[in-house]
Amino acid sequence: MLNRWMTMSAAALVVASSAVAQDAKTTLKVGDKAPALSVEDWVKGKKVEKFESGKVYVVEFWATWCGPCIEGIPHLTELQKEYKDKKVTILSIASSERGADNNSKLKGVENFVKKQGEKMGYTVGYDSDRSMSKDWMTPAGRSTIPSAFLVGSDGKIAWIGHPAQGLDESLKKAVEANKKLGAAHSEPTTVASNNSKDSKTMTSSDHASSSQSNSSSQSSSQKDSKHSSDSKKSSDSQKKTESGSESTKDPR
Repeated sequence: MLNRWMTMSAAALVVASSAVAQDAKTTLKVGDKAPALSVEDWVKGKKVEKFESGKVYVVEFWATWCGPCIEGIPHLTELQKEYKDKKVTILSIASSERGADNNSKLKGVENFVKKQGEKMGYTVGYDSDRSMSKDWMTPAGRSTIPSAFLVGSDGKIAWIGHPAQGLDESLKKAVEANKKLGAAHSEPTTVASNNSKDSKTMTSSDHASSSQSNSSSQSSSQKDSKHSSDSKKSSDSQKKTESGSESTKDPR
């Protein structure tokens, strides 16, 4: 167990060193607009063609031959269950499959996902031409899998990294931010509704006040008229105002 931990730690250091070296080439970073989705085949779950405003997405890149990716499946399944009713969708994109042709690769992904069953409880897609990998992984300087991208409700990338190293906390923050944003959007309607009620109350009160004022004014006028026939009547108005990783390169 200790040897395995040391091996994984060493691998993580190698990956970290590689990431530093690749930083100069990185053109896709946190805060940038997320690239488009270009998945040829959806193997499990509903087809997702684009990122919808007001929803949060986790886009993970993996492969059926990747040991660390397979070890991380239960983790992603738990996250999807936890945030099922909080507008979060986890997309796991297989874009580094190995095989003789696309058909055999797709079949391999389908068989793998079918065998996993409910253990793999999130959306899975197959990127046959690796277009998504080229649009996401390469510009972000990521050359190992699993790699994940967190896309916020504004369509921008909120986090990039290994799913086991920081995704949980970043996802929690993204969901909380989305919740606050939704509350802020609905607040004007509530305020307007309250103002409407207040307006009715004020109108009723002002009407009574106005009636009393008019009545008082009339009494005053009647009294004044007894003392002087030349007095004038007046009225006033007011305005209310990374643990383990695998290289994505095909060794063939």
